[in-house]
Parts: sequence; C-alpha cells; structure tokens
Amino acid sequence: MDLPFISKLTSLEELYIRKSSINFFGQGQKSFLFELKHLHQLKVVDLSISCAAVFPKELFFDNLNDYKIVIGDIEVLLSGNFKMPNKYEPIRSLALQLETDNIHSLKGIKLLFKTVQNLLLGEINGVKNDIYKLNLDGFPDLKHLSITNNFSIEYLFKSMDSTPPVDVFPNLESLCLHKLWNIKMICSGPVPDASFTKLKVIKITMCAHLKNIISSYMVKFLSSLETIDVSDCDSIEEIIGIPKKSDKVEFPKLHSLTLQSLPLSFVSFYNLAEGSMVPPLFGELAFVFPKLEEIHLNEMSMLIDIWQVEMSANSFCSLISIHIEKCKKLDKIFPSHIEGWYESLENLKVLDCSLVEVIFEIKDSQQRDASGGIDTNLLSVLINKLPKLKQVWSIDPKGILNFKKLQSIDVFFCNMLRNVFSASVAKDVQKIEYMSVTSCDRMVEIVACEDGLEASNEPLMFPELTHIRLCHLKNMKHFFKGIRGIKCPKLNKLTIMELHKKLEIFHTKRSESTNEEIPVFSTPKKDSPTYGE
Repeated sequence: MDLPFISKLTSLEELYIRKSSINFFGQGQKSFLFELKHLHQLKVVDLSISCAAVFPKELFFDNLNDYKIVIGDIEVLLSGNFKMPNKYEPIRSLALQLETDNIHSLKGIKLLFKTVQNLLLGEINGVKNDIYKLNLDGFPDLKHLSITNNFSIEYLFKSMDSTPPVDVFPNLESLCLHKLWNIKMICSGPVPDASFTKLKVIKITMCAHLKNIISSYMVKFLSSLETIDVSDCDSIEEIIGIPKKSDKVEFPKLHSLTLQSLPLSFVSFYNLAEGSMVPPLFGELAFVFPKLEEIHLNEMSMLIDIWQVEMSANSFCSLISIHIEKCKKLDKIFPSHIEGWYESLENLKVLDCSLVEVIFEIKDSQQRDASGGIDTNLLSVLINKLPKLKQVWSIDPKGILNFKKLQSIDVFFCNMLRNVFSASVAKDVQKIEYMSVTSCDRMVEIVACEDGLEASNEPLMFPELTHIRLCHLKNMKHFFKGIRGIKCPKLNKLTIMELHKKLEIFHTKRSESTNEEIPVFSTPKKDSPTYGE
C-alpha cells in the first residue's frame, strides 16, 4: 500500500486495521501513523501498534468519537479478564503497555484518558504511586478499568492533600486487577463524594501485597456494587475497612461474592481488634446483603464459621447458590441459629471440606413453636469428599423444614455417612428426579427408617424419580427398611455397581400382618428400568 495514498483520503471518517496490524506497511509503522495526522475528518479508529515508540508525538486523536487502540504486546495485555470489544461496538477502548517510553512524554496518548471508556493498562513506565495522576480530571468517562502484569503501581488513588481533588472515577462500573505485584491499596486517603459511586464489579486476582480491597474511605460510596471476586492474594487481611463508629455495613445491590485461595491472615470480612476470638466470615457487625444471590468460598484455610449469630432481618434473604470447597476448618454449613435464613436457596455444593460433620443443623423440635414448617426452594445438592460427614440433617426435620422442591442429590466419598435422607425428608421430596450415592463406605441405607414409617401400610413414594445411581457401597444393606418398600412410577434408569453382595434390589418380603408378599422396590411392569452392574 502506498503511504502517500493514505494521506490523500482527506474525507475518510472510519479506519479499521486492528486485526491485521500495521506491521505490513513496508515503510514502517511510524511513517504510516504520521500520515494519519492529515485525516482531519477521522472519527473512528481501530488499530494495533506493537510499541509506543512508533507513535508520532504530532498525532492527536482527541477529536475521535470512537476508538479501539492497542499499544504494546496484546498477548501480555490480554492475560487477565480484559476483552477488547468488537470493532463495531460503540465504546472508546484503549489497551496500553509502556515498558520503556515514559507515559508523560506521550501527550497524544494521554489525551485519550479524558474520553476513554474501556481502559486496559499493563506495565506503565512513569506511573508508580497512583493511576489518578494519569488524568487529573478523574477519568470522567471511564466505565471499565483493567490493570494486568504491573510491577509499579502501588495505589489507584492516593490522596495527599487536605483538600480533596475532583471526583475520582465517577462513572467507573468495573474494576479488574490481575498480577499487580506491588499494589498496597486501591484507595488511600479520603476521596470526593461522587467517587466510585457507580462501581458494580470488583475482581482482584494475584495481587501479592494487597491487604485490603475496600478501604474505609470507599465503603459509603459503593451502594451500586454487585460483584466482589477476590482470589490468590497472598497478603489479604480483610475485604472491607470498617469506618470508625460504624455498627452496620450495607451493600444493597451485591448479588455475587467469591473468595478463593486466600492466606492464613484472612479470617473475616474485616479486621478485629487484637486478642478477639476468631469471628465468622461476616464478622460481628450487622452486614446487610438483601440482594446477595451467590456465595463461592474456596480454599479458605482459617474459616471456622460463615454466619453471624445475629443477622439483620433482610440479610441473605435472596441467596440462590452456595458453593463451598476446601475449607478445612468448617464443621457445619448451616448452623441452627440461621435455620430458615436459607429458604430461598436453590443450589448447594459442598466439596472437600475435611471437618464438616453436618450440612443442616436443626434445632430440637421441642424448642420450636407450632407456627408451621418453613418451605425451602432447594433444587439440587452436591456433597463430595466430606470424610467426617455423619448427617445431612442433624435431626429429622419432621416438617419444621420442608424440601418439597428438591430435584437432585449427589453424594460422593462421604465415608462416615450412614444414610442420605431422614424419614420425613424422604416423604417430603416428591419432586426428586435424580439420586446418586457413590463410594460411601459406611452407607447402610438411603432412607433412614423410624418405627412409625417402617410399620406404615403405604409404600414410600418417589413419583418423579427417573434415575437412581448406587455405586461402590460395600456396606449398604437396603434402600429403605419399610415393609411396603418404595414406589417409583417414572424410574427408567437404575445404575448399580459394586454394592454389598447380599443386597437385593428387586425382591419381595412377607408382611407379618397380612402374610402377603410385598415388593421392596416397585416400578411399573411395562416400563421396567434399565440397569447395569
């Protein structure tokens, strides 16, 4: 392509060459970029440049309506959560890596900071203390900020003045930090009142020196926050710095919380005074999460308890999904004092927690009033590698808690567990469709049988159950001990592998009262289930 030809396109308004890069121009990237300064009608630019050294100082893009500009090694820049938008997506985007050139000498690039909406920064030579200094107007249009593979940045904002500057990140919606090896705090010092007020998403990974995510100066501004995701931060001590004289912390829109692979120094959402007992995850203050739907906790080595003893009336009332994995000191998932708080829960996963003994701890029914049972929305349960688990339900709920919507349950490698369902829960789960129990060495029966249920003249019904999987249960003696057996009218698949050699799945036994033969496992004759060993 003839470079002078480019400069003659004086009416050109849109230029898209990011995907092909401008390395193909024989006379060099810098010469090509220099020619662009003649295109005064240019409103949209989409291009990729291998390094900032070829960017002409005389080239200014401050009048562009839209741009997607990558400067630096795109493979390094895209190692985090950042994704460059489609070229036709109307959002001003800049991805920038400057390992040698000083950013403050590149005025044409710095001008873009005032209008950029989607910004990715790698290593930026010339920036150490805080990102704020890149644009003293506070990045007024910025919506999405991602920083990755950076050794220099210590703060995003550090206030050294008694008089607050202009609003900082007033329109920022998402903040993603990945491999910022020397960052100490996101925000240090007071910030103006309109700062961070639209922030919805915080994702932090592999920031080795970061001790705090949300400083006490930021808490009051984060009423729009929807997602907190923190993982692999070796020095993290708390998520939130609690303002002095505060007795309540509220996140009215937070719907997703993920904490993974955090160090021994992290035990609670906020730091307590020295000498205090190890608190639950959410501490002892009143944390209010009326919209929180998802909690994901993984590799929280010092976590002993999750829930506060006393909770605000509208906290956790919207929980839909809980995933807990490799939390080595937890001994129960839902203690009795939060009974009823999880009635909105639909999906529960508990994996590889070596001390968990019970999933649902239930108060003795004699201590409960007669106001009726609590209906839960639980649809699926997965429990795996809980070597100390003795009970899913600490005692038979007997209608105090109802699990009428449960559709599937998977149990793996729970060697202390002797049964899956209590008697009342088994009668309650009329919508269950899938049931799987595998490699539970002490499993004796799937449904625990009380005297009253065992003597009942009615079979135990599972009207929607279509698939049962029972594998590697060397001590299992029966599915259910009741004299009338169980009835599964829709069962079409039965998977059986390596069970107790004396266990008989399809057989009859004689009723002591009527002397008639009764099937222990009843299915429709015309639709006999398929099964394998």
